[in-house]
Amino acid sequence: MENISEYSFGIVGAGKLGYCLIEYLRINSNIKWIVEPNINLNFDFCKRYHSIQEIEFPADFILLALPDNQIQSAADQFANSTLELRSSCFIHFSGSLGKEVLNCLEAKSAFFGAHPFQTFYKFTNDMFDDISWGIDCDDENRSLSDLFIKIMKGKAHYFTNSQINQKSIYHAIGAVAANQICSTTSLAKSLAEQIELPVNNFLSNILSKSIDNVLNADINEFPLTGPIARKDISTVIKHIKSIADTDLKSAYIYNSISIIYMAKHYGLIDSTEAEKMKNALIEQINK
Repeated sequence: MENISEYSFGIVGAGKLGYCLIEYLRINSNIKWIVEPNINLNFDFCKRYHSIQEIEFPADFILLALPDNQIQSAADQFANSTLELRSSCFIHFSGSLGKEVLNCLEAKSAFFGAHPFQTFYKFTNDMFDDISWGIDCDDENRSLSDLFIKIMKGKAHYFTNSQINQKSIYHAIGAVAANQICSTTSLAKSLAEQIELPVNNFLSNILSKSIDNVLNADINEFPLTGPIARKDISTVIKHIKSIADTDLKSAYIYNSISIIYMAKHYGLIDSTEAEKMKNALIEQINK
């Protein structure tokens, strides 16, 4: 592997992903500068800028860790700057945008898109280790993307043309895997706390086993257990009536409806049964 300390980084943005990139590369590589307007964030280990226009020198890799609606503007600012960027490589991290959002840099620099398939809430030292990255790049920039993924200790997945054309589905996969799991697990945690059940003792194993069941199931198999799998909607309604908090009650209802649709999709229940069960749950929303 290349000596990663030889490569320099400039990072634009210090949100959840940007901050995790900063912490990881601060430990494992060489950050030359950071662009972040939030004055409450302190970065005393490198040059700090509040805008792209202030940057005085380039870096080998320039990371645009920005929301989707800010990437194009940032790229335009670099394209119109006087910085010498021929030896730099720009990377954006959007899961829904293609590499084309950086096309304005084509005459000045290499670029590609690299989406880390991970959730970024709080930084941990190993959060980038061995994760998959969805890469959208031209063939001539593949050596640069390979190098970056090595620096990040990850695994590169180069999108096929079909996958590029379906980036919204790709992004939805990550949203479901991270956000829906977060929501569902938090719901279970909140209900456990409601009855003073020790959360870690009870939830860790059942969550781990449930995920294992799904990942090891055949492509057409839905390893669902519990009342909906048994078509026992009366037990689900009993659960709903026992939940006092209206937000948690609504979350449980809509989560159960989601399970019904998945059970229907996989053939565990038919359309008539699914509609009947769904309507029974909807009746509980304002009770």
